[in-house]
Amino acid sequence: MLKTLLFMMFYISSIMPFISTPVSLGFLILIQTFILCLISRVISISSWVPMSIFLIMVGGLMVIFMYTTSICSNVQFKISNMKLPLMYSILSLPMFYTTPTQLLMYDNFQLMDNMNFDFLKLFMPLNIFMSTFMFIYLLAALIIMINMMTLTKGPMRKKY
Repeated sequence: MLKTLLFMMFYISSIMPFISTPVSLGFLILIQTFILCLISRVISISSWVPMSIFLIMVGGLMVIFMYTTSICSNVQFKISNMKLPLMYSILSLPMFYTTPTQLLMYDNFQLMDNMNFDFLKLFMPLNIFMSTFMFIYLLAALIIMINMMTLTKGPMRKKY
């Protein structure tokens, strides 16, 4: 699984120089971030770091998406020549499957004992009050932010 995720990251990285529109580049960065968070979740004991990285990157990408769509909203998607990154990825495929698998095994990271326990600690009786409070607080913050946005203070670009 880890080799497949690494290969997907490698392929997406090889495609990025050939992307011309900012929306598709942002989508590729979002996919790259998601794969990076999956890899770091497999490697690390705690799931908080990958989740924090993903939320920060998604927040930043939302701001960049709003900015680019307000400036250049009518840019057409172009499918350029993707033969070079595809050939490059296919030629490097044997490299991923001939590397020793002991470098990527779970035993080296010693994860199996603590992997499920960290997530379950949130919902144990001692921590359920704090988890419920956190969920309610985030829901209230979402509702307040939605109510603060009015039609007069909406997007930067108006459509008439």
